[in-house]
Amino acid sequence: MLDQIAADPNLRSYYADRRADAGDDQRRGQMLQNAWACFGAPWQTPQQADAVFDAGPAAQRDMVLLSMLLGEIYNGGAGQLVDNYAGTMIPQMRQILLDGGLRQEGAALTTIMALFDTPYPRDTVMRRMQMSRWTADPDWDALTTQLPDTNINELIDQIGKAAGLWPLSP
Repeated sequence: MLDQIAADPNLRSYYADRRADAGDDQRRGQMLQNAWACFGAPWQTPQQADAVFDAGPAAQRDMVLLSMLLGEIYNGGAGQLVDNYAGTMIPQMRQILLDGGLRQEGAALTTIMALFDTPYPRDTVMRRMQMSRWTADPDWDALTTQLPDTNINELIDQIGKAAGLWPLSP
């Protein structure tokens, strides 16, 4: 396909215009799609998750973990993040946020981790067992508002650009 585009001036022009018109959301979406392709193996346990994510490139791993974080926040907030398998990776997500200078967001995940016994239960079943013993739910809405997607998306973009992964450049 790329050879066909390169050989045809009309197609080259068409795709050059599309690349130039692509917005950051489109570019980020393409970059994340490519990053997710590095981590196709399923996982359920912390050990499986570590094996999957340790086997891939660091920049793609960090972008995928932040994408997972946002996916859970969009889907149901901080409570959803904790209750689902993505909660297994909260310590790693927290470190990526802190390393990227997102102190408020990192602090929100620190607060979430502090709701549980130490060490934080990365195993989903163990986390859910602890949650079932809580006498009151945390203020998930307040924690969710401390994880704004704009800042996290900007960090995803920074990671991708620093690694030379930002797509669709004109």
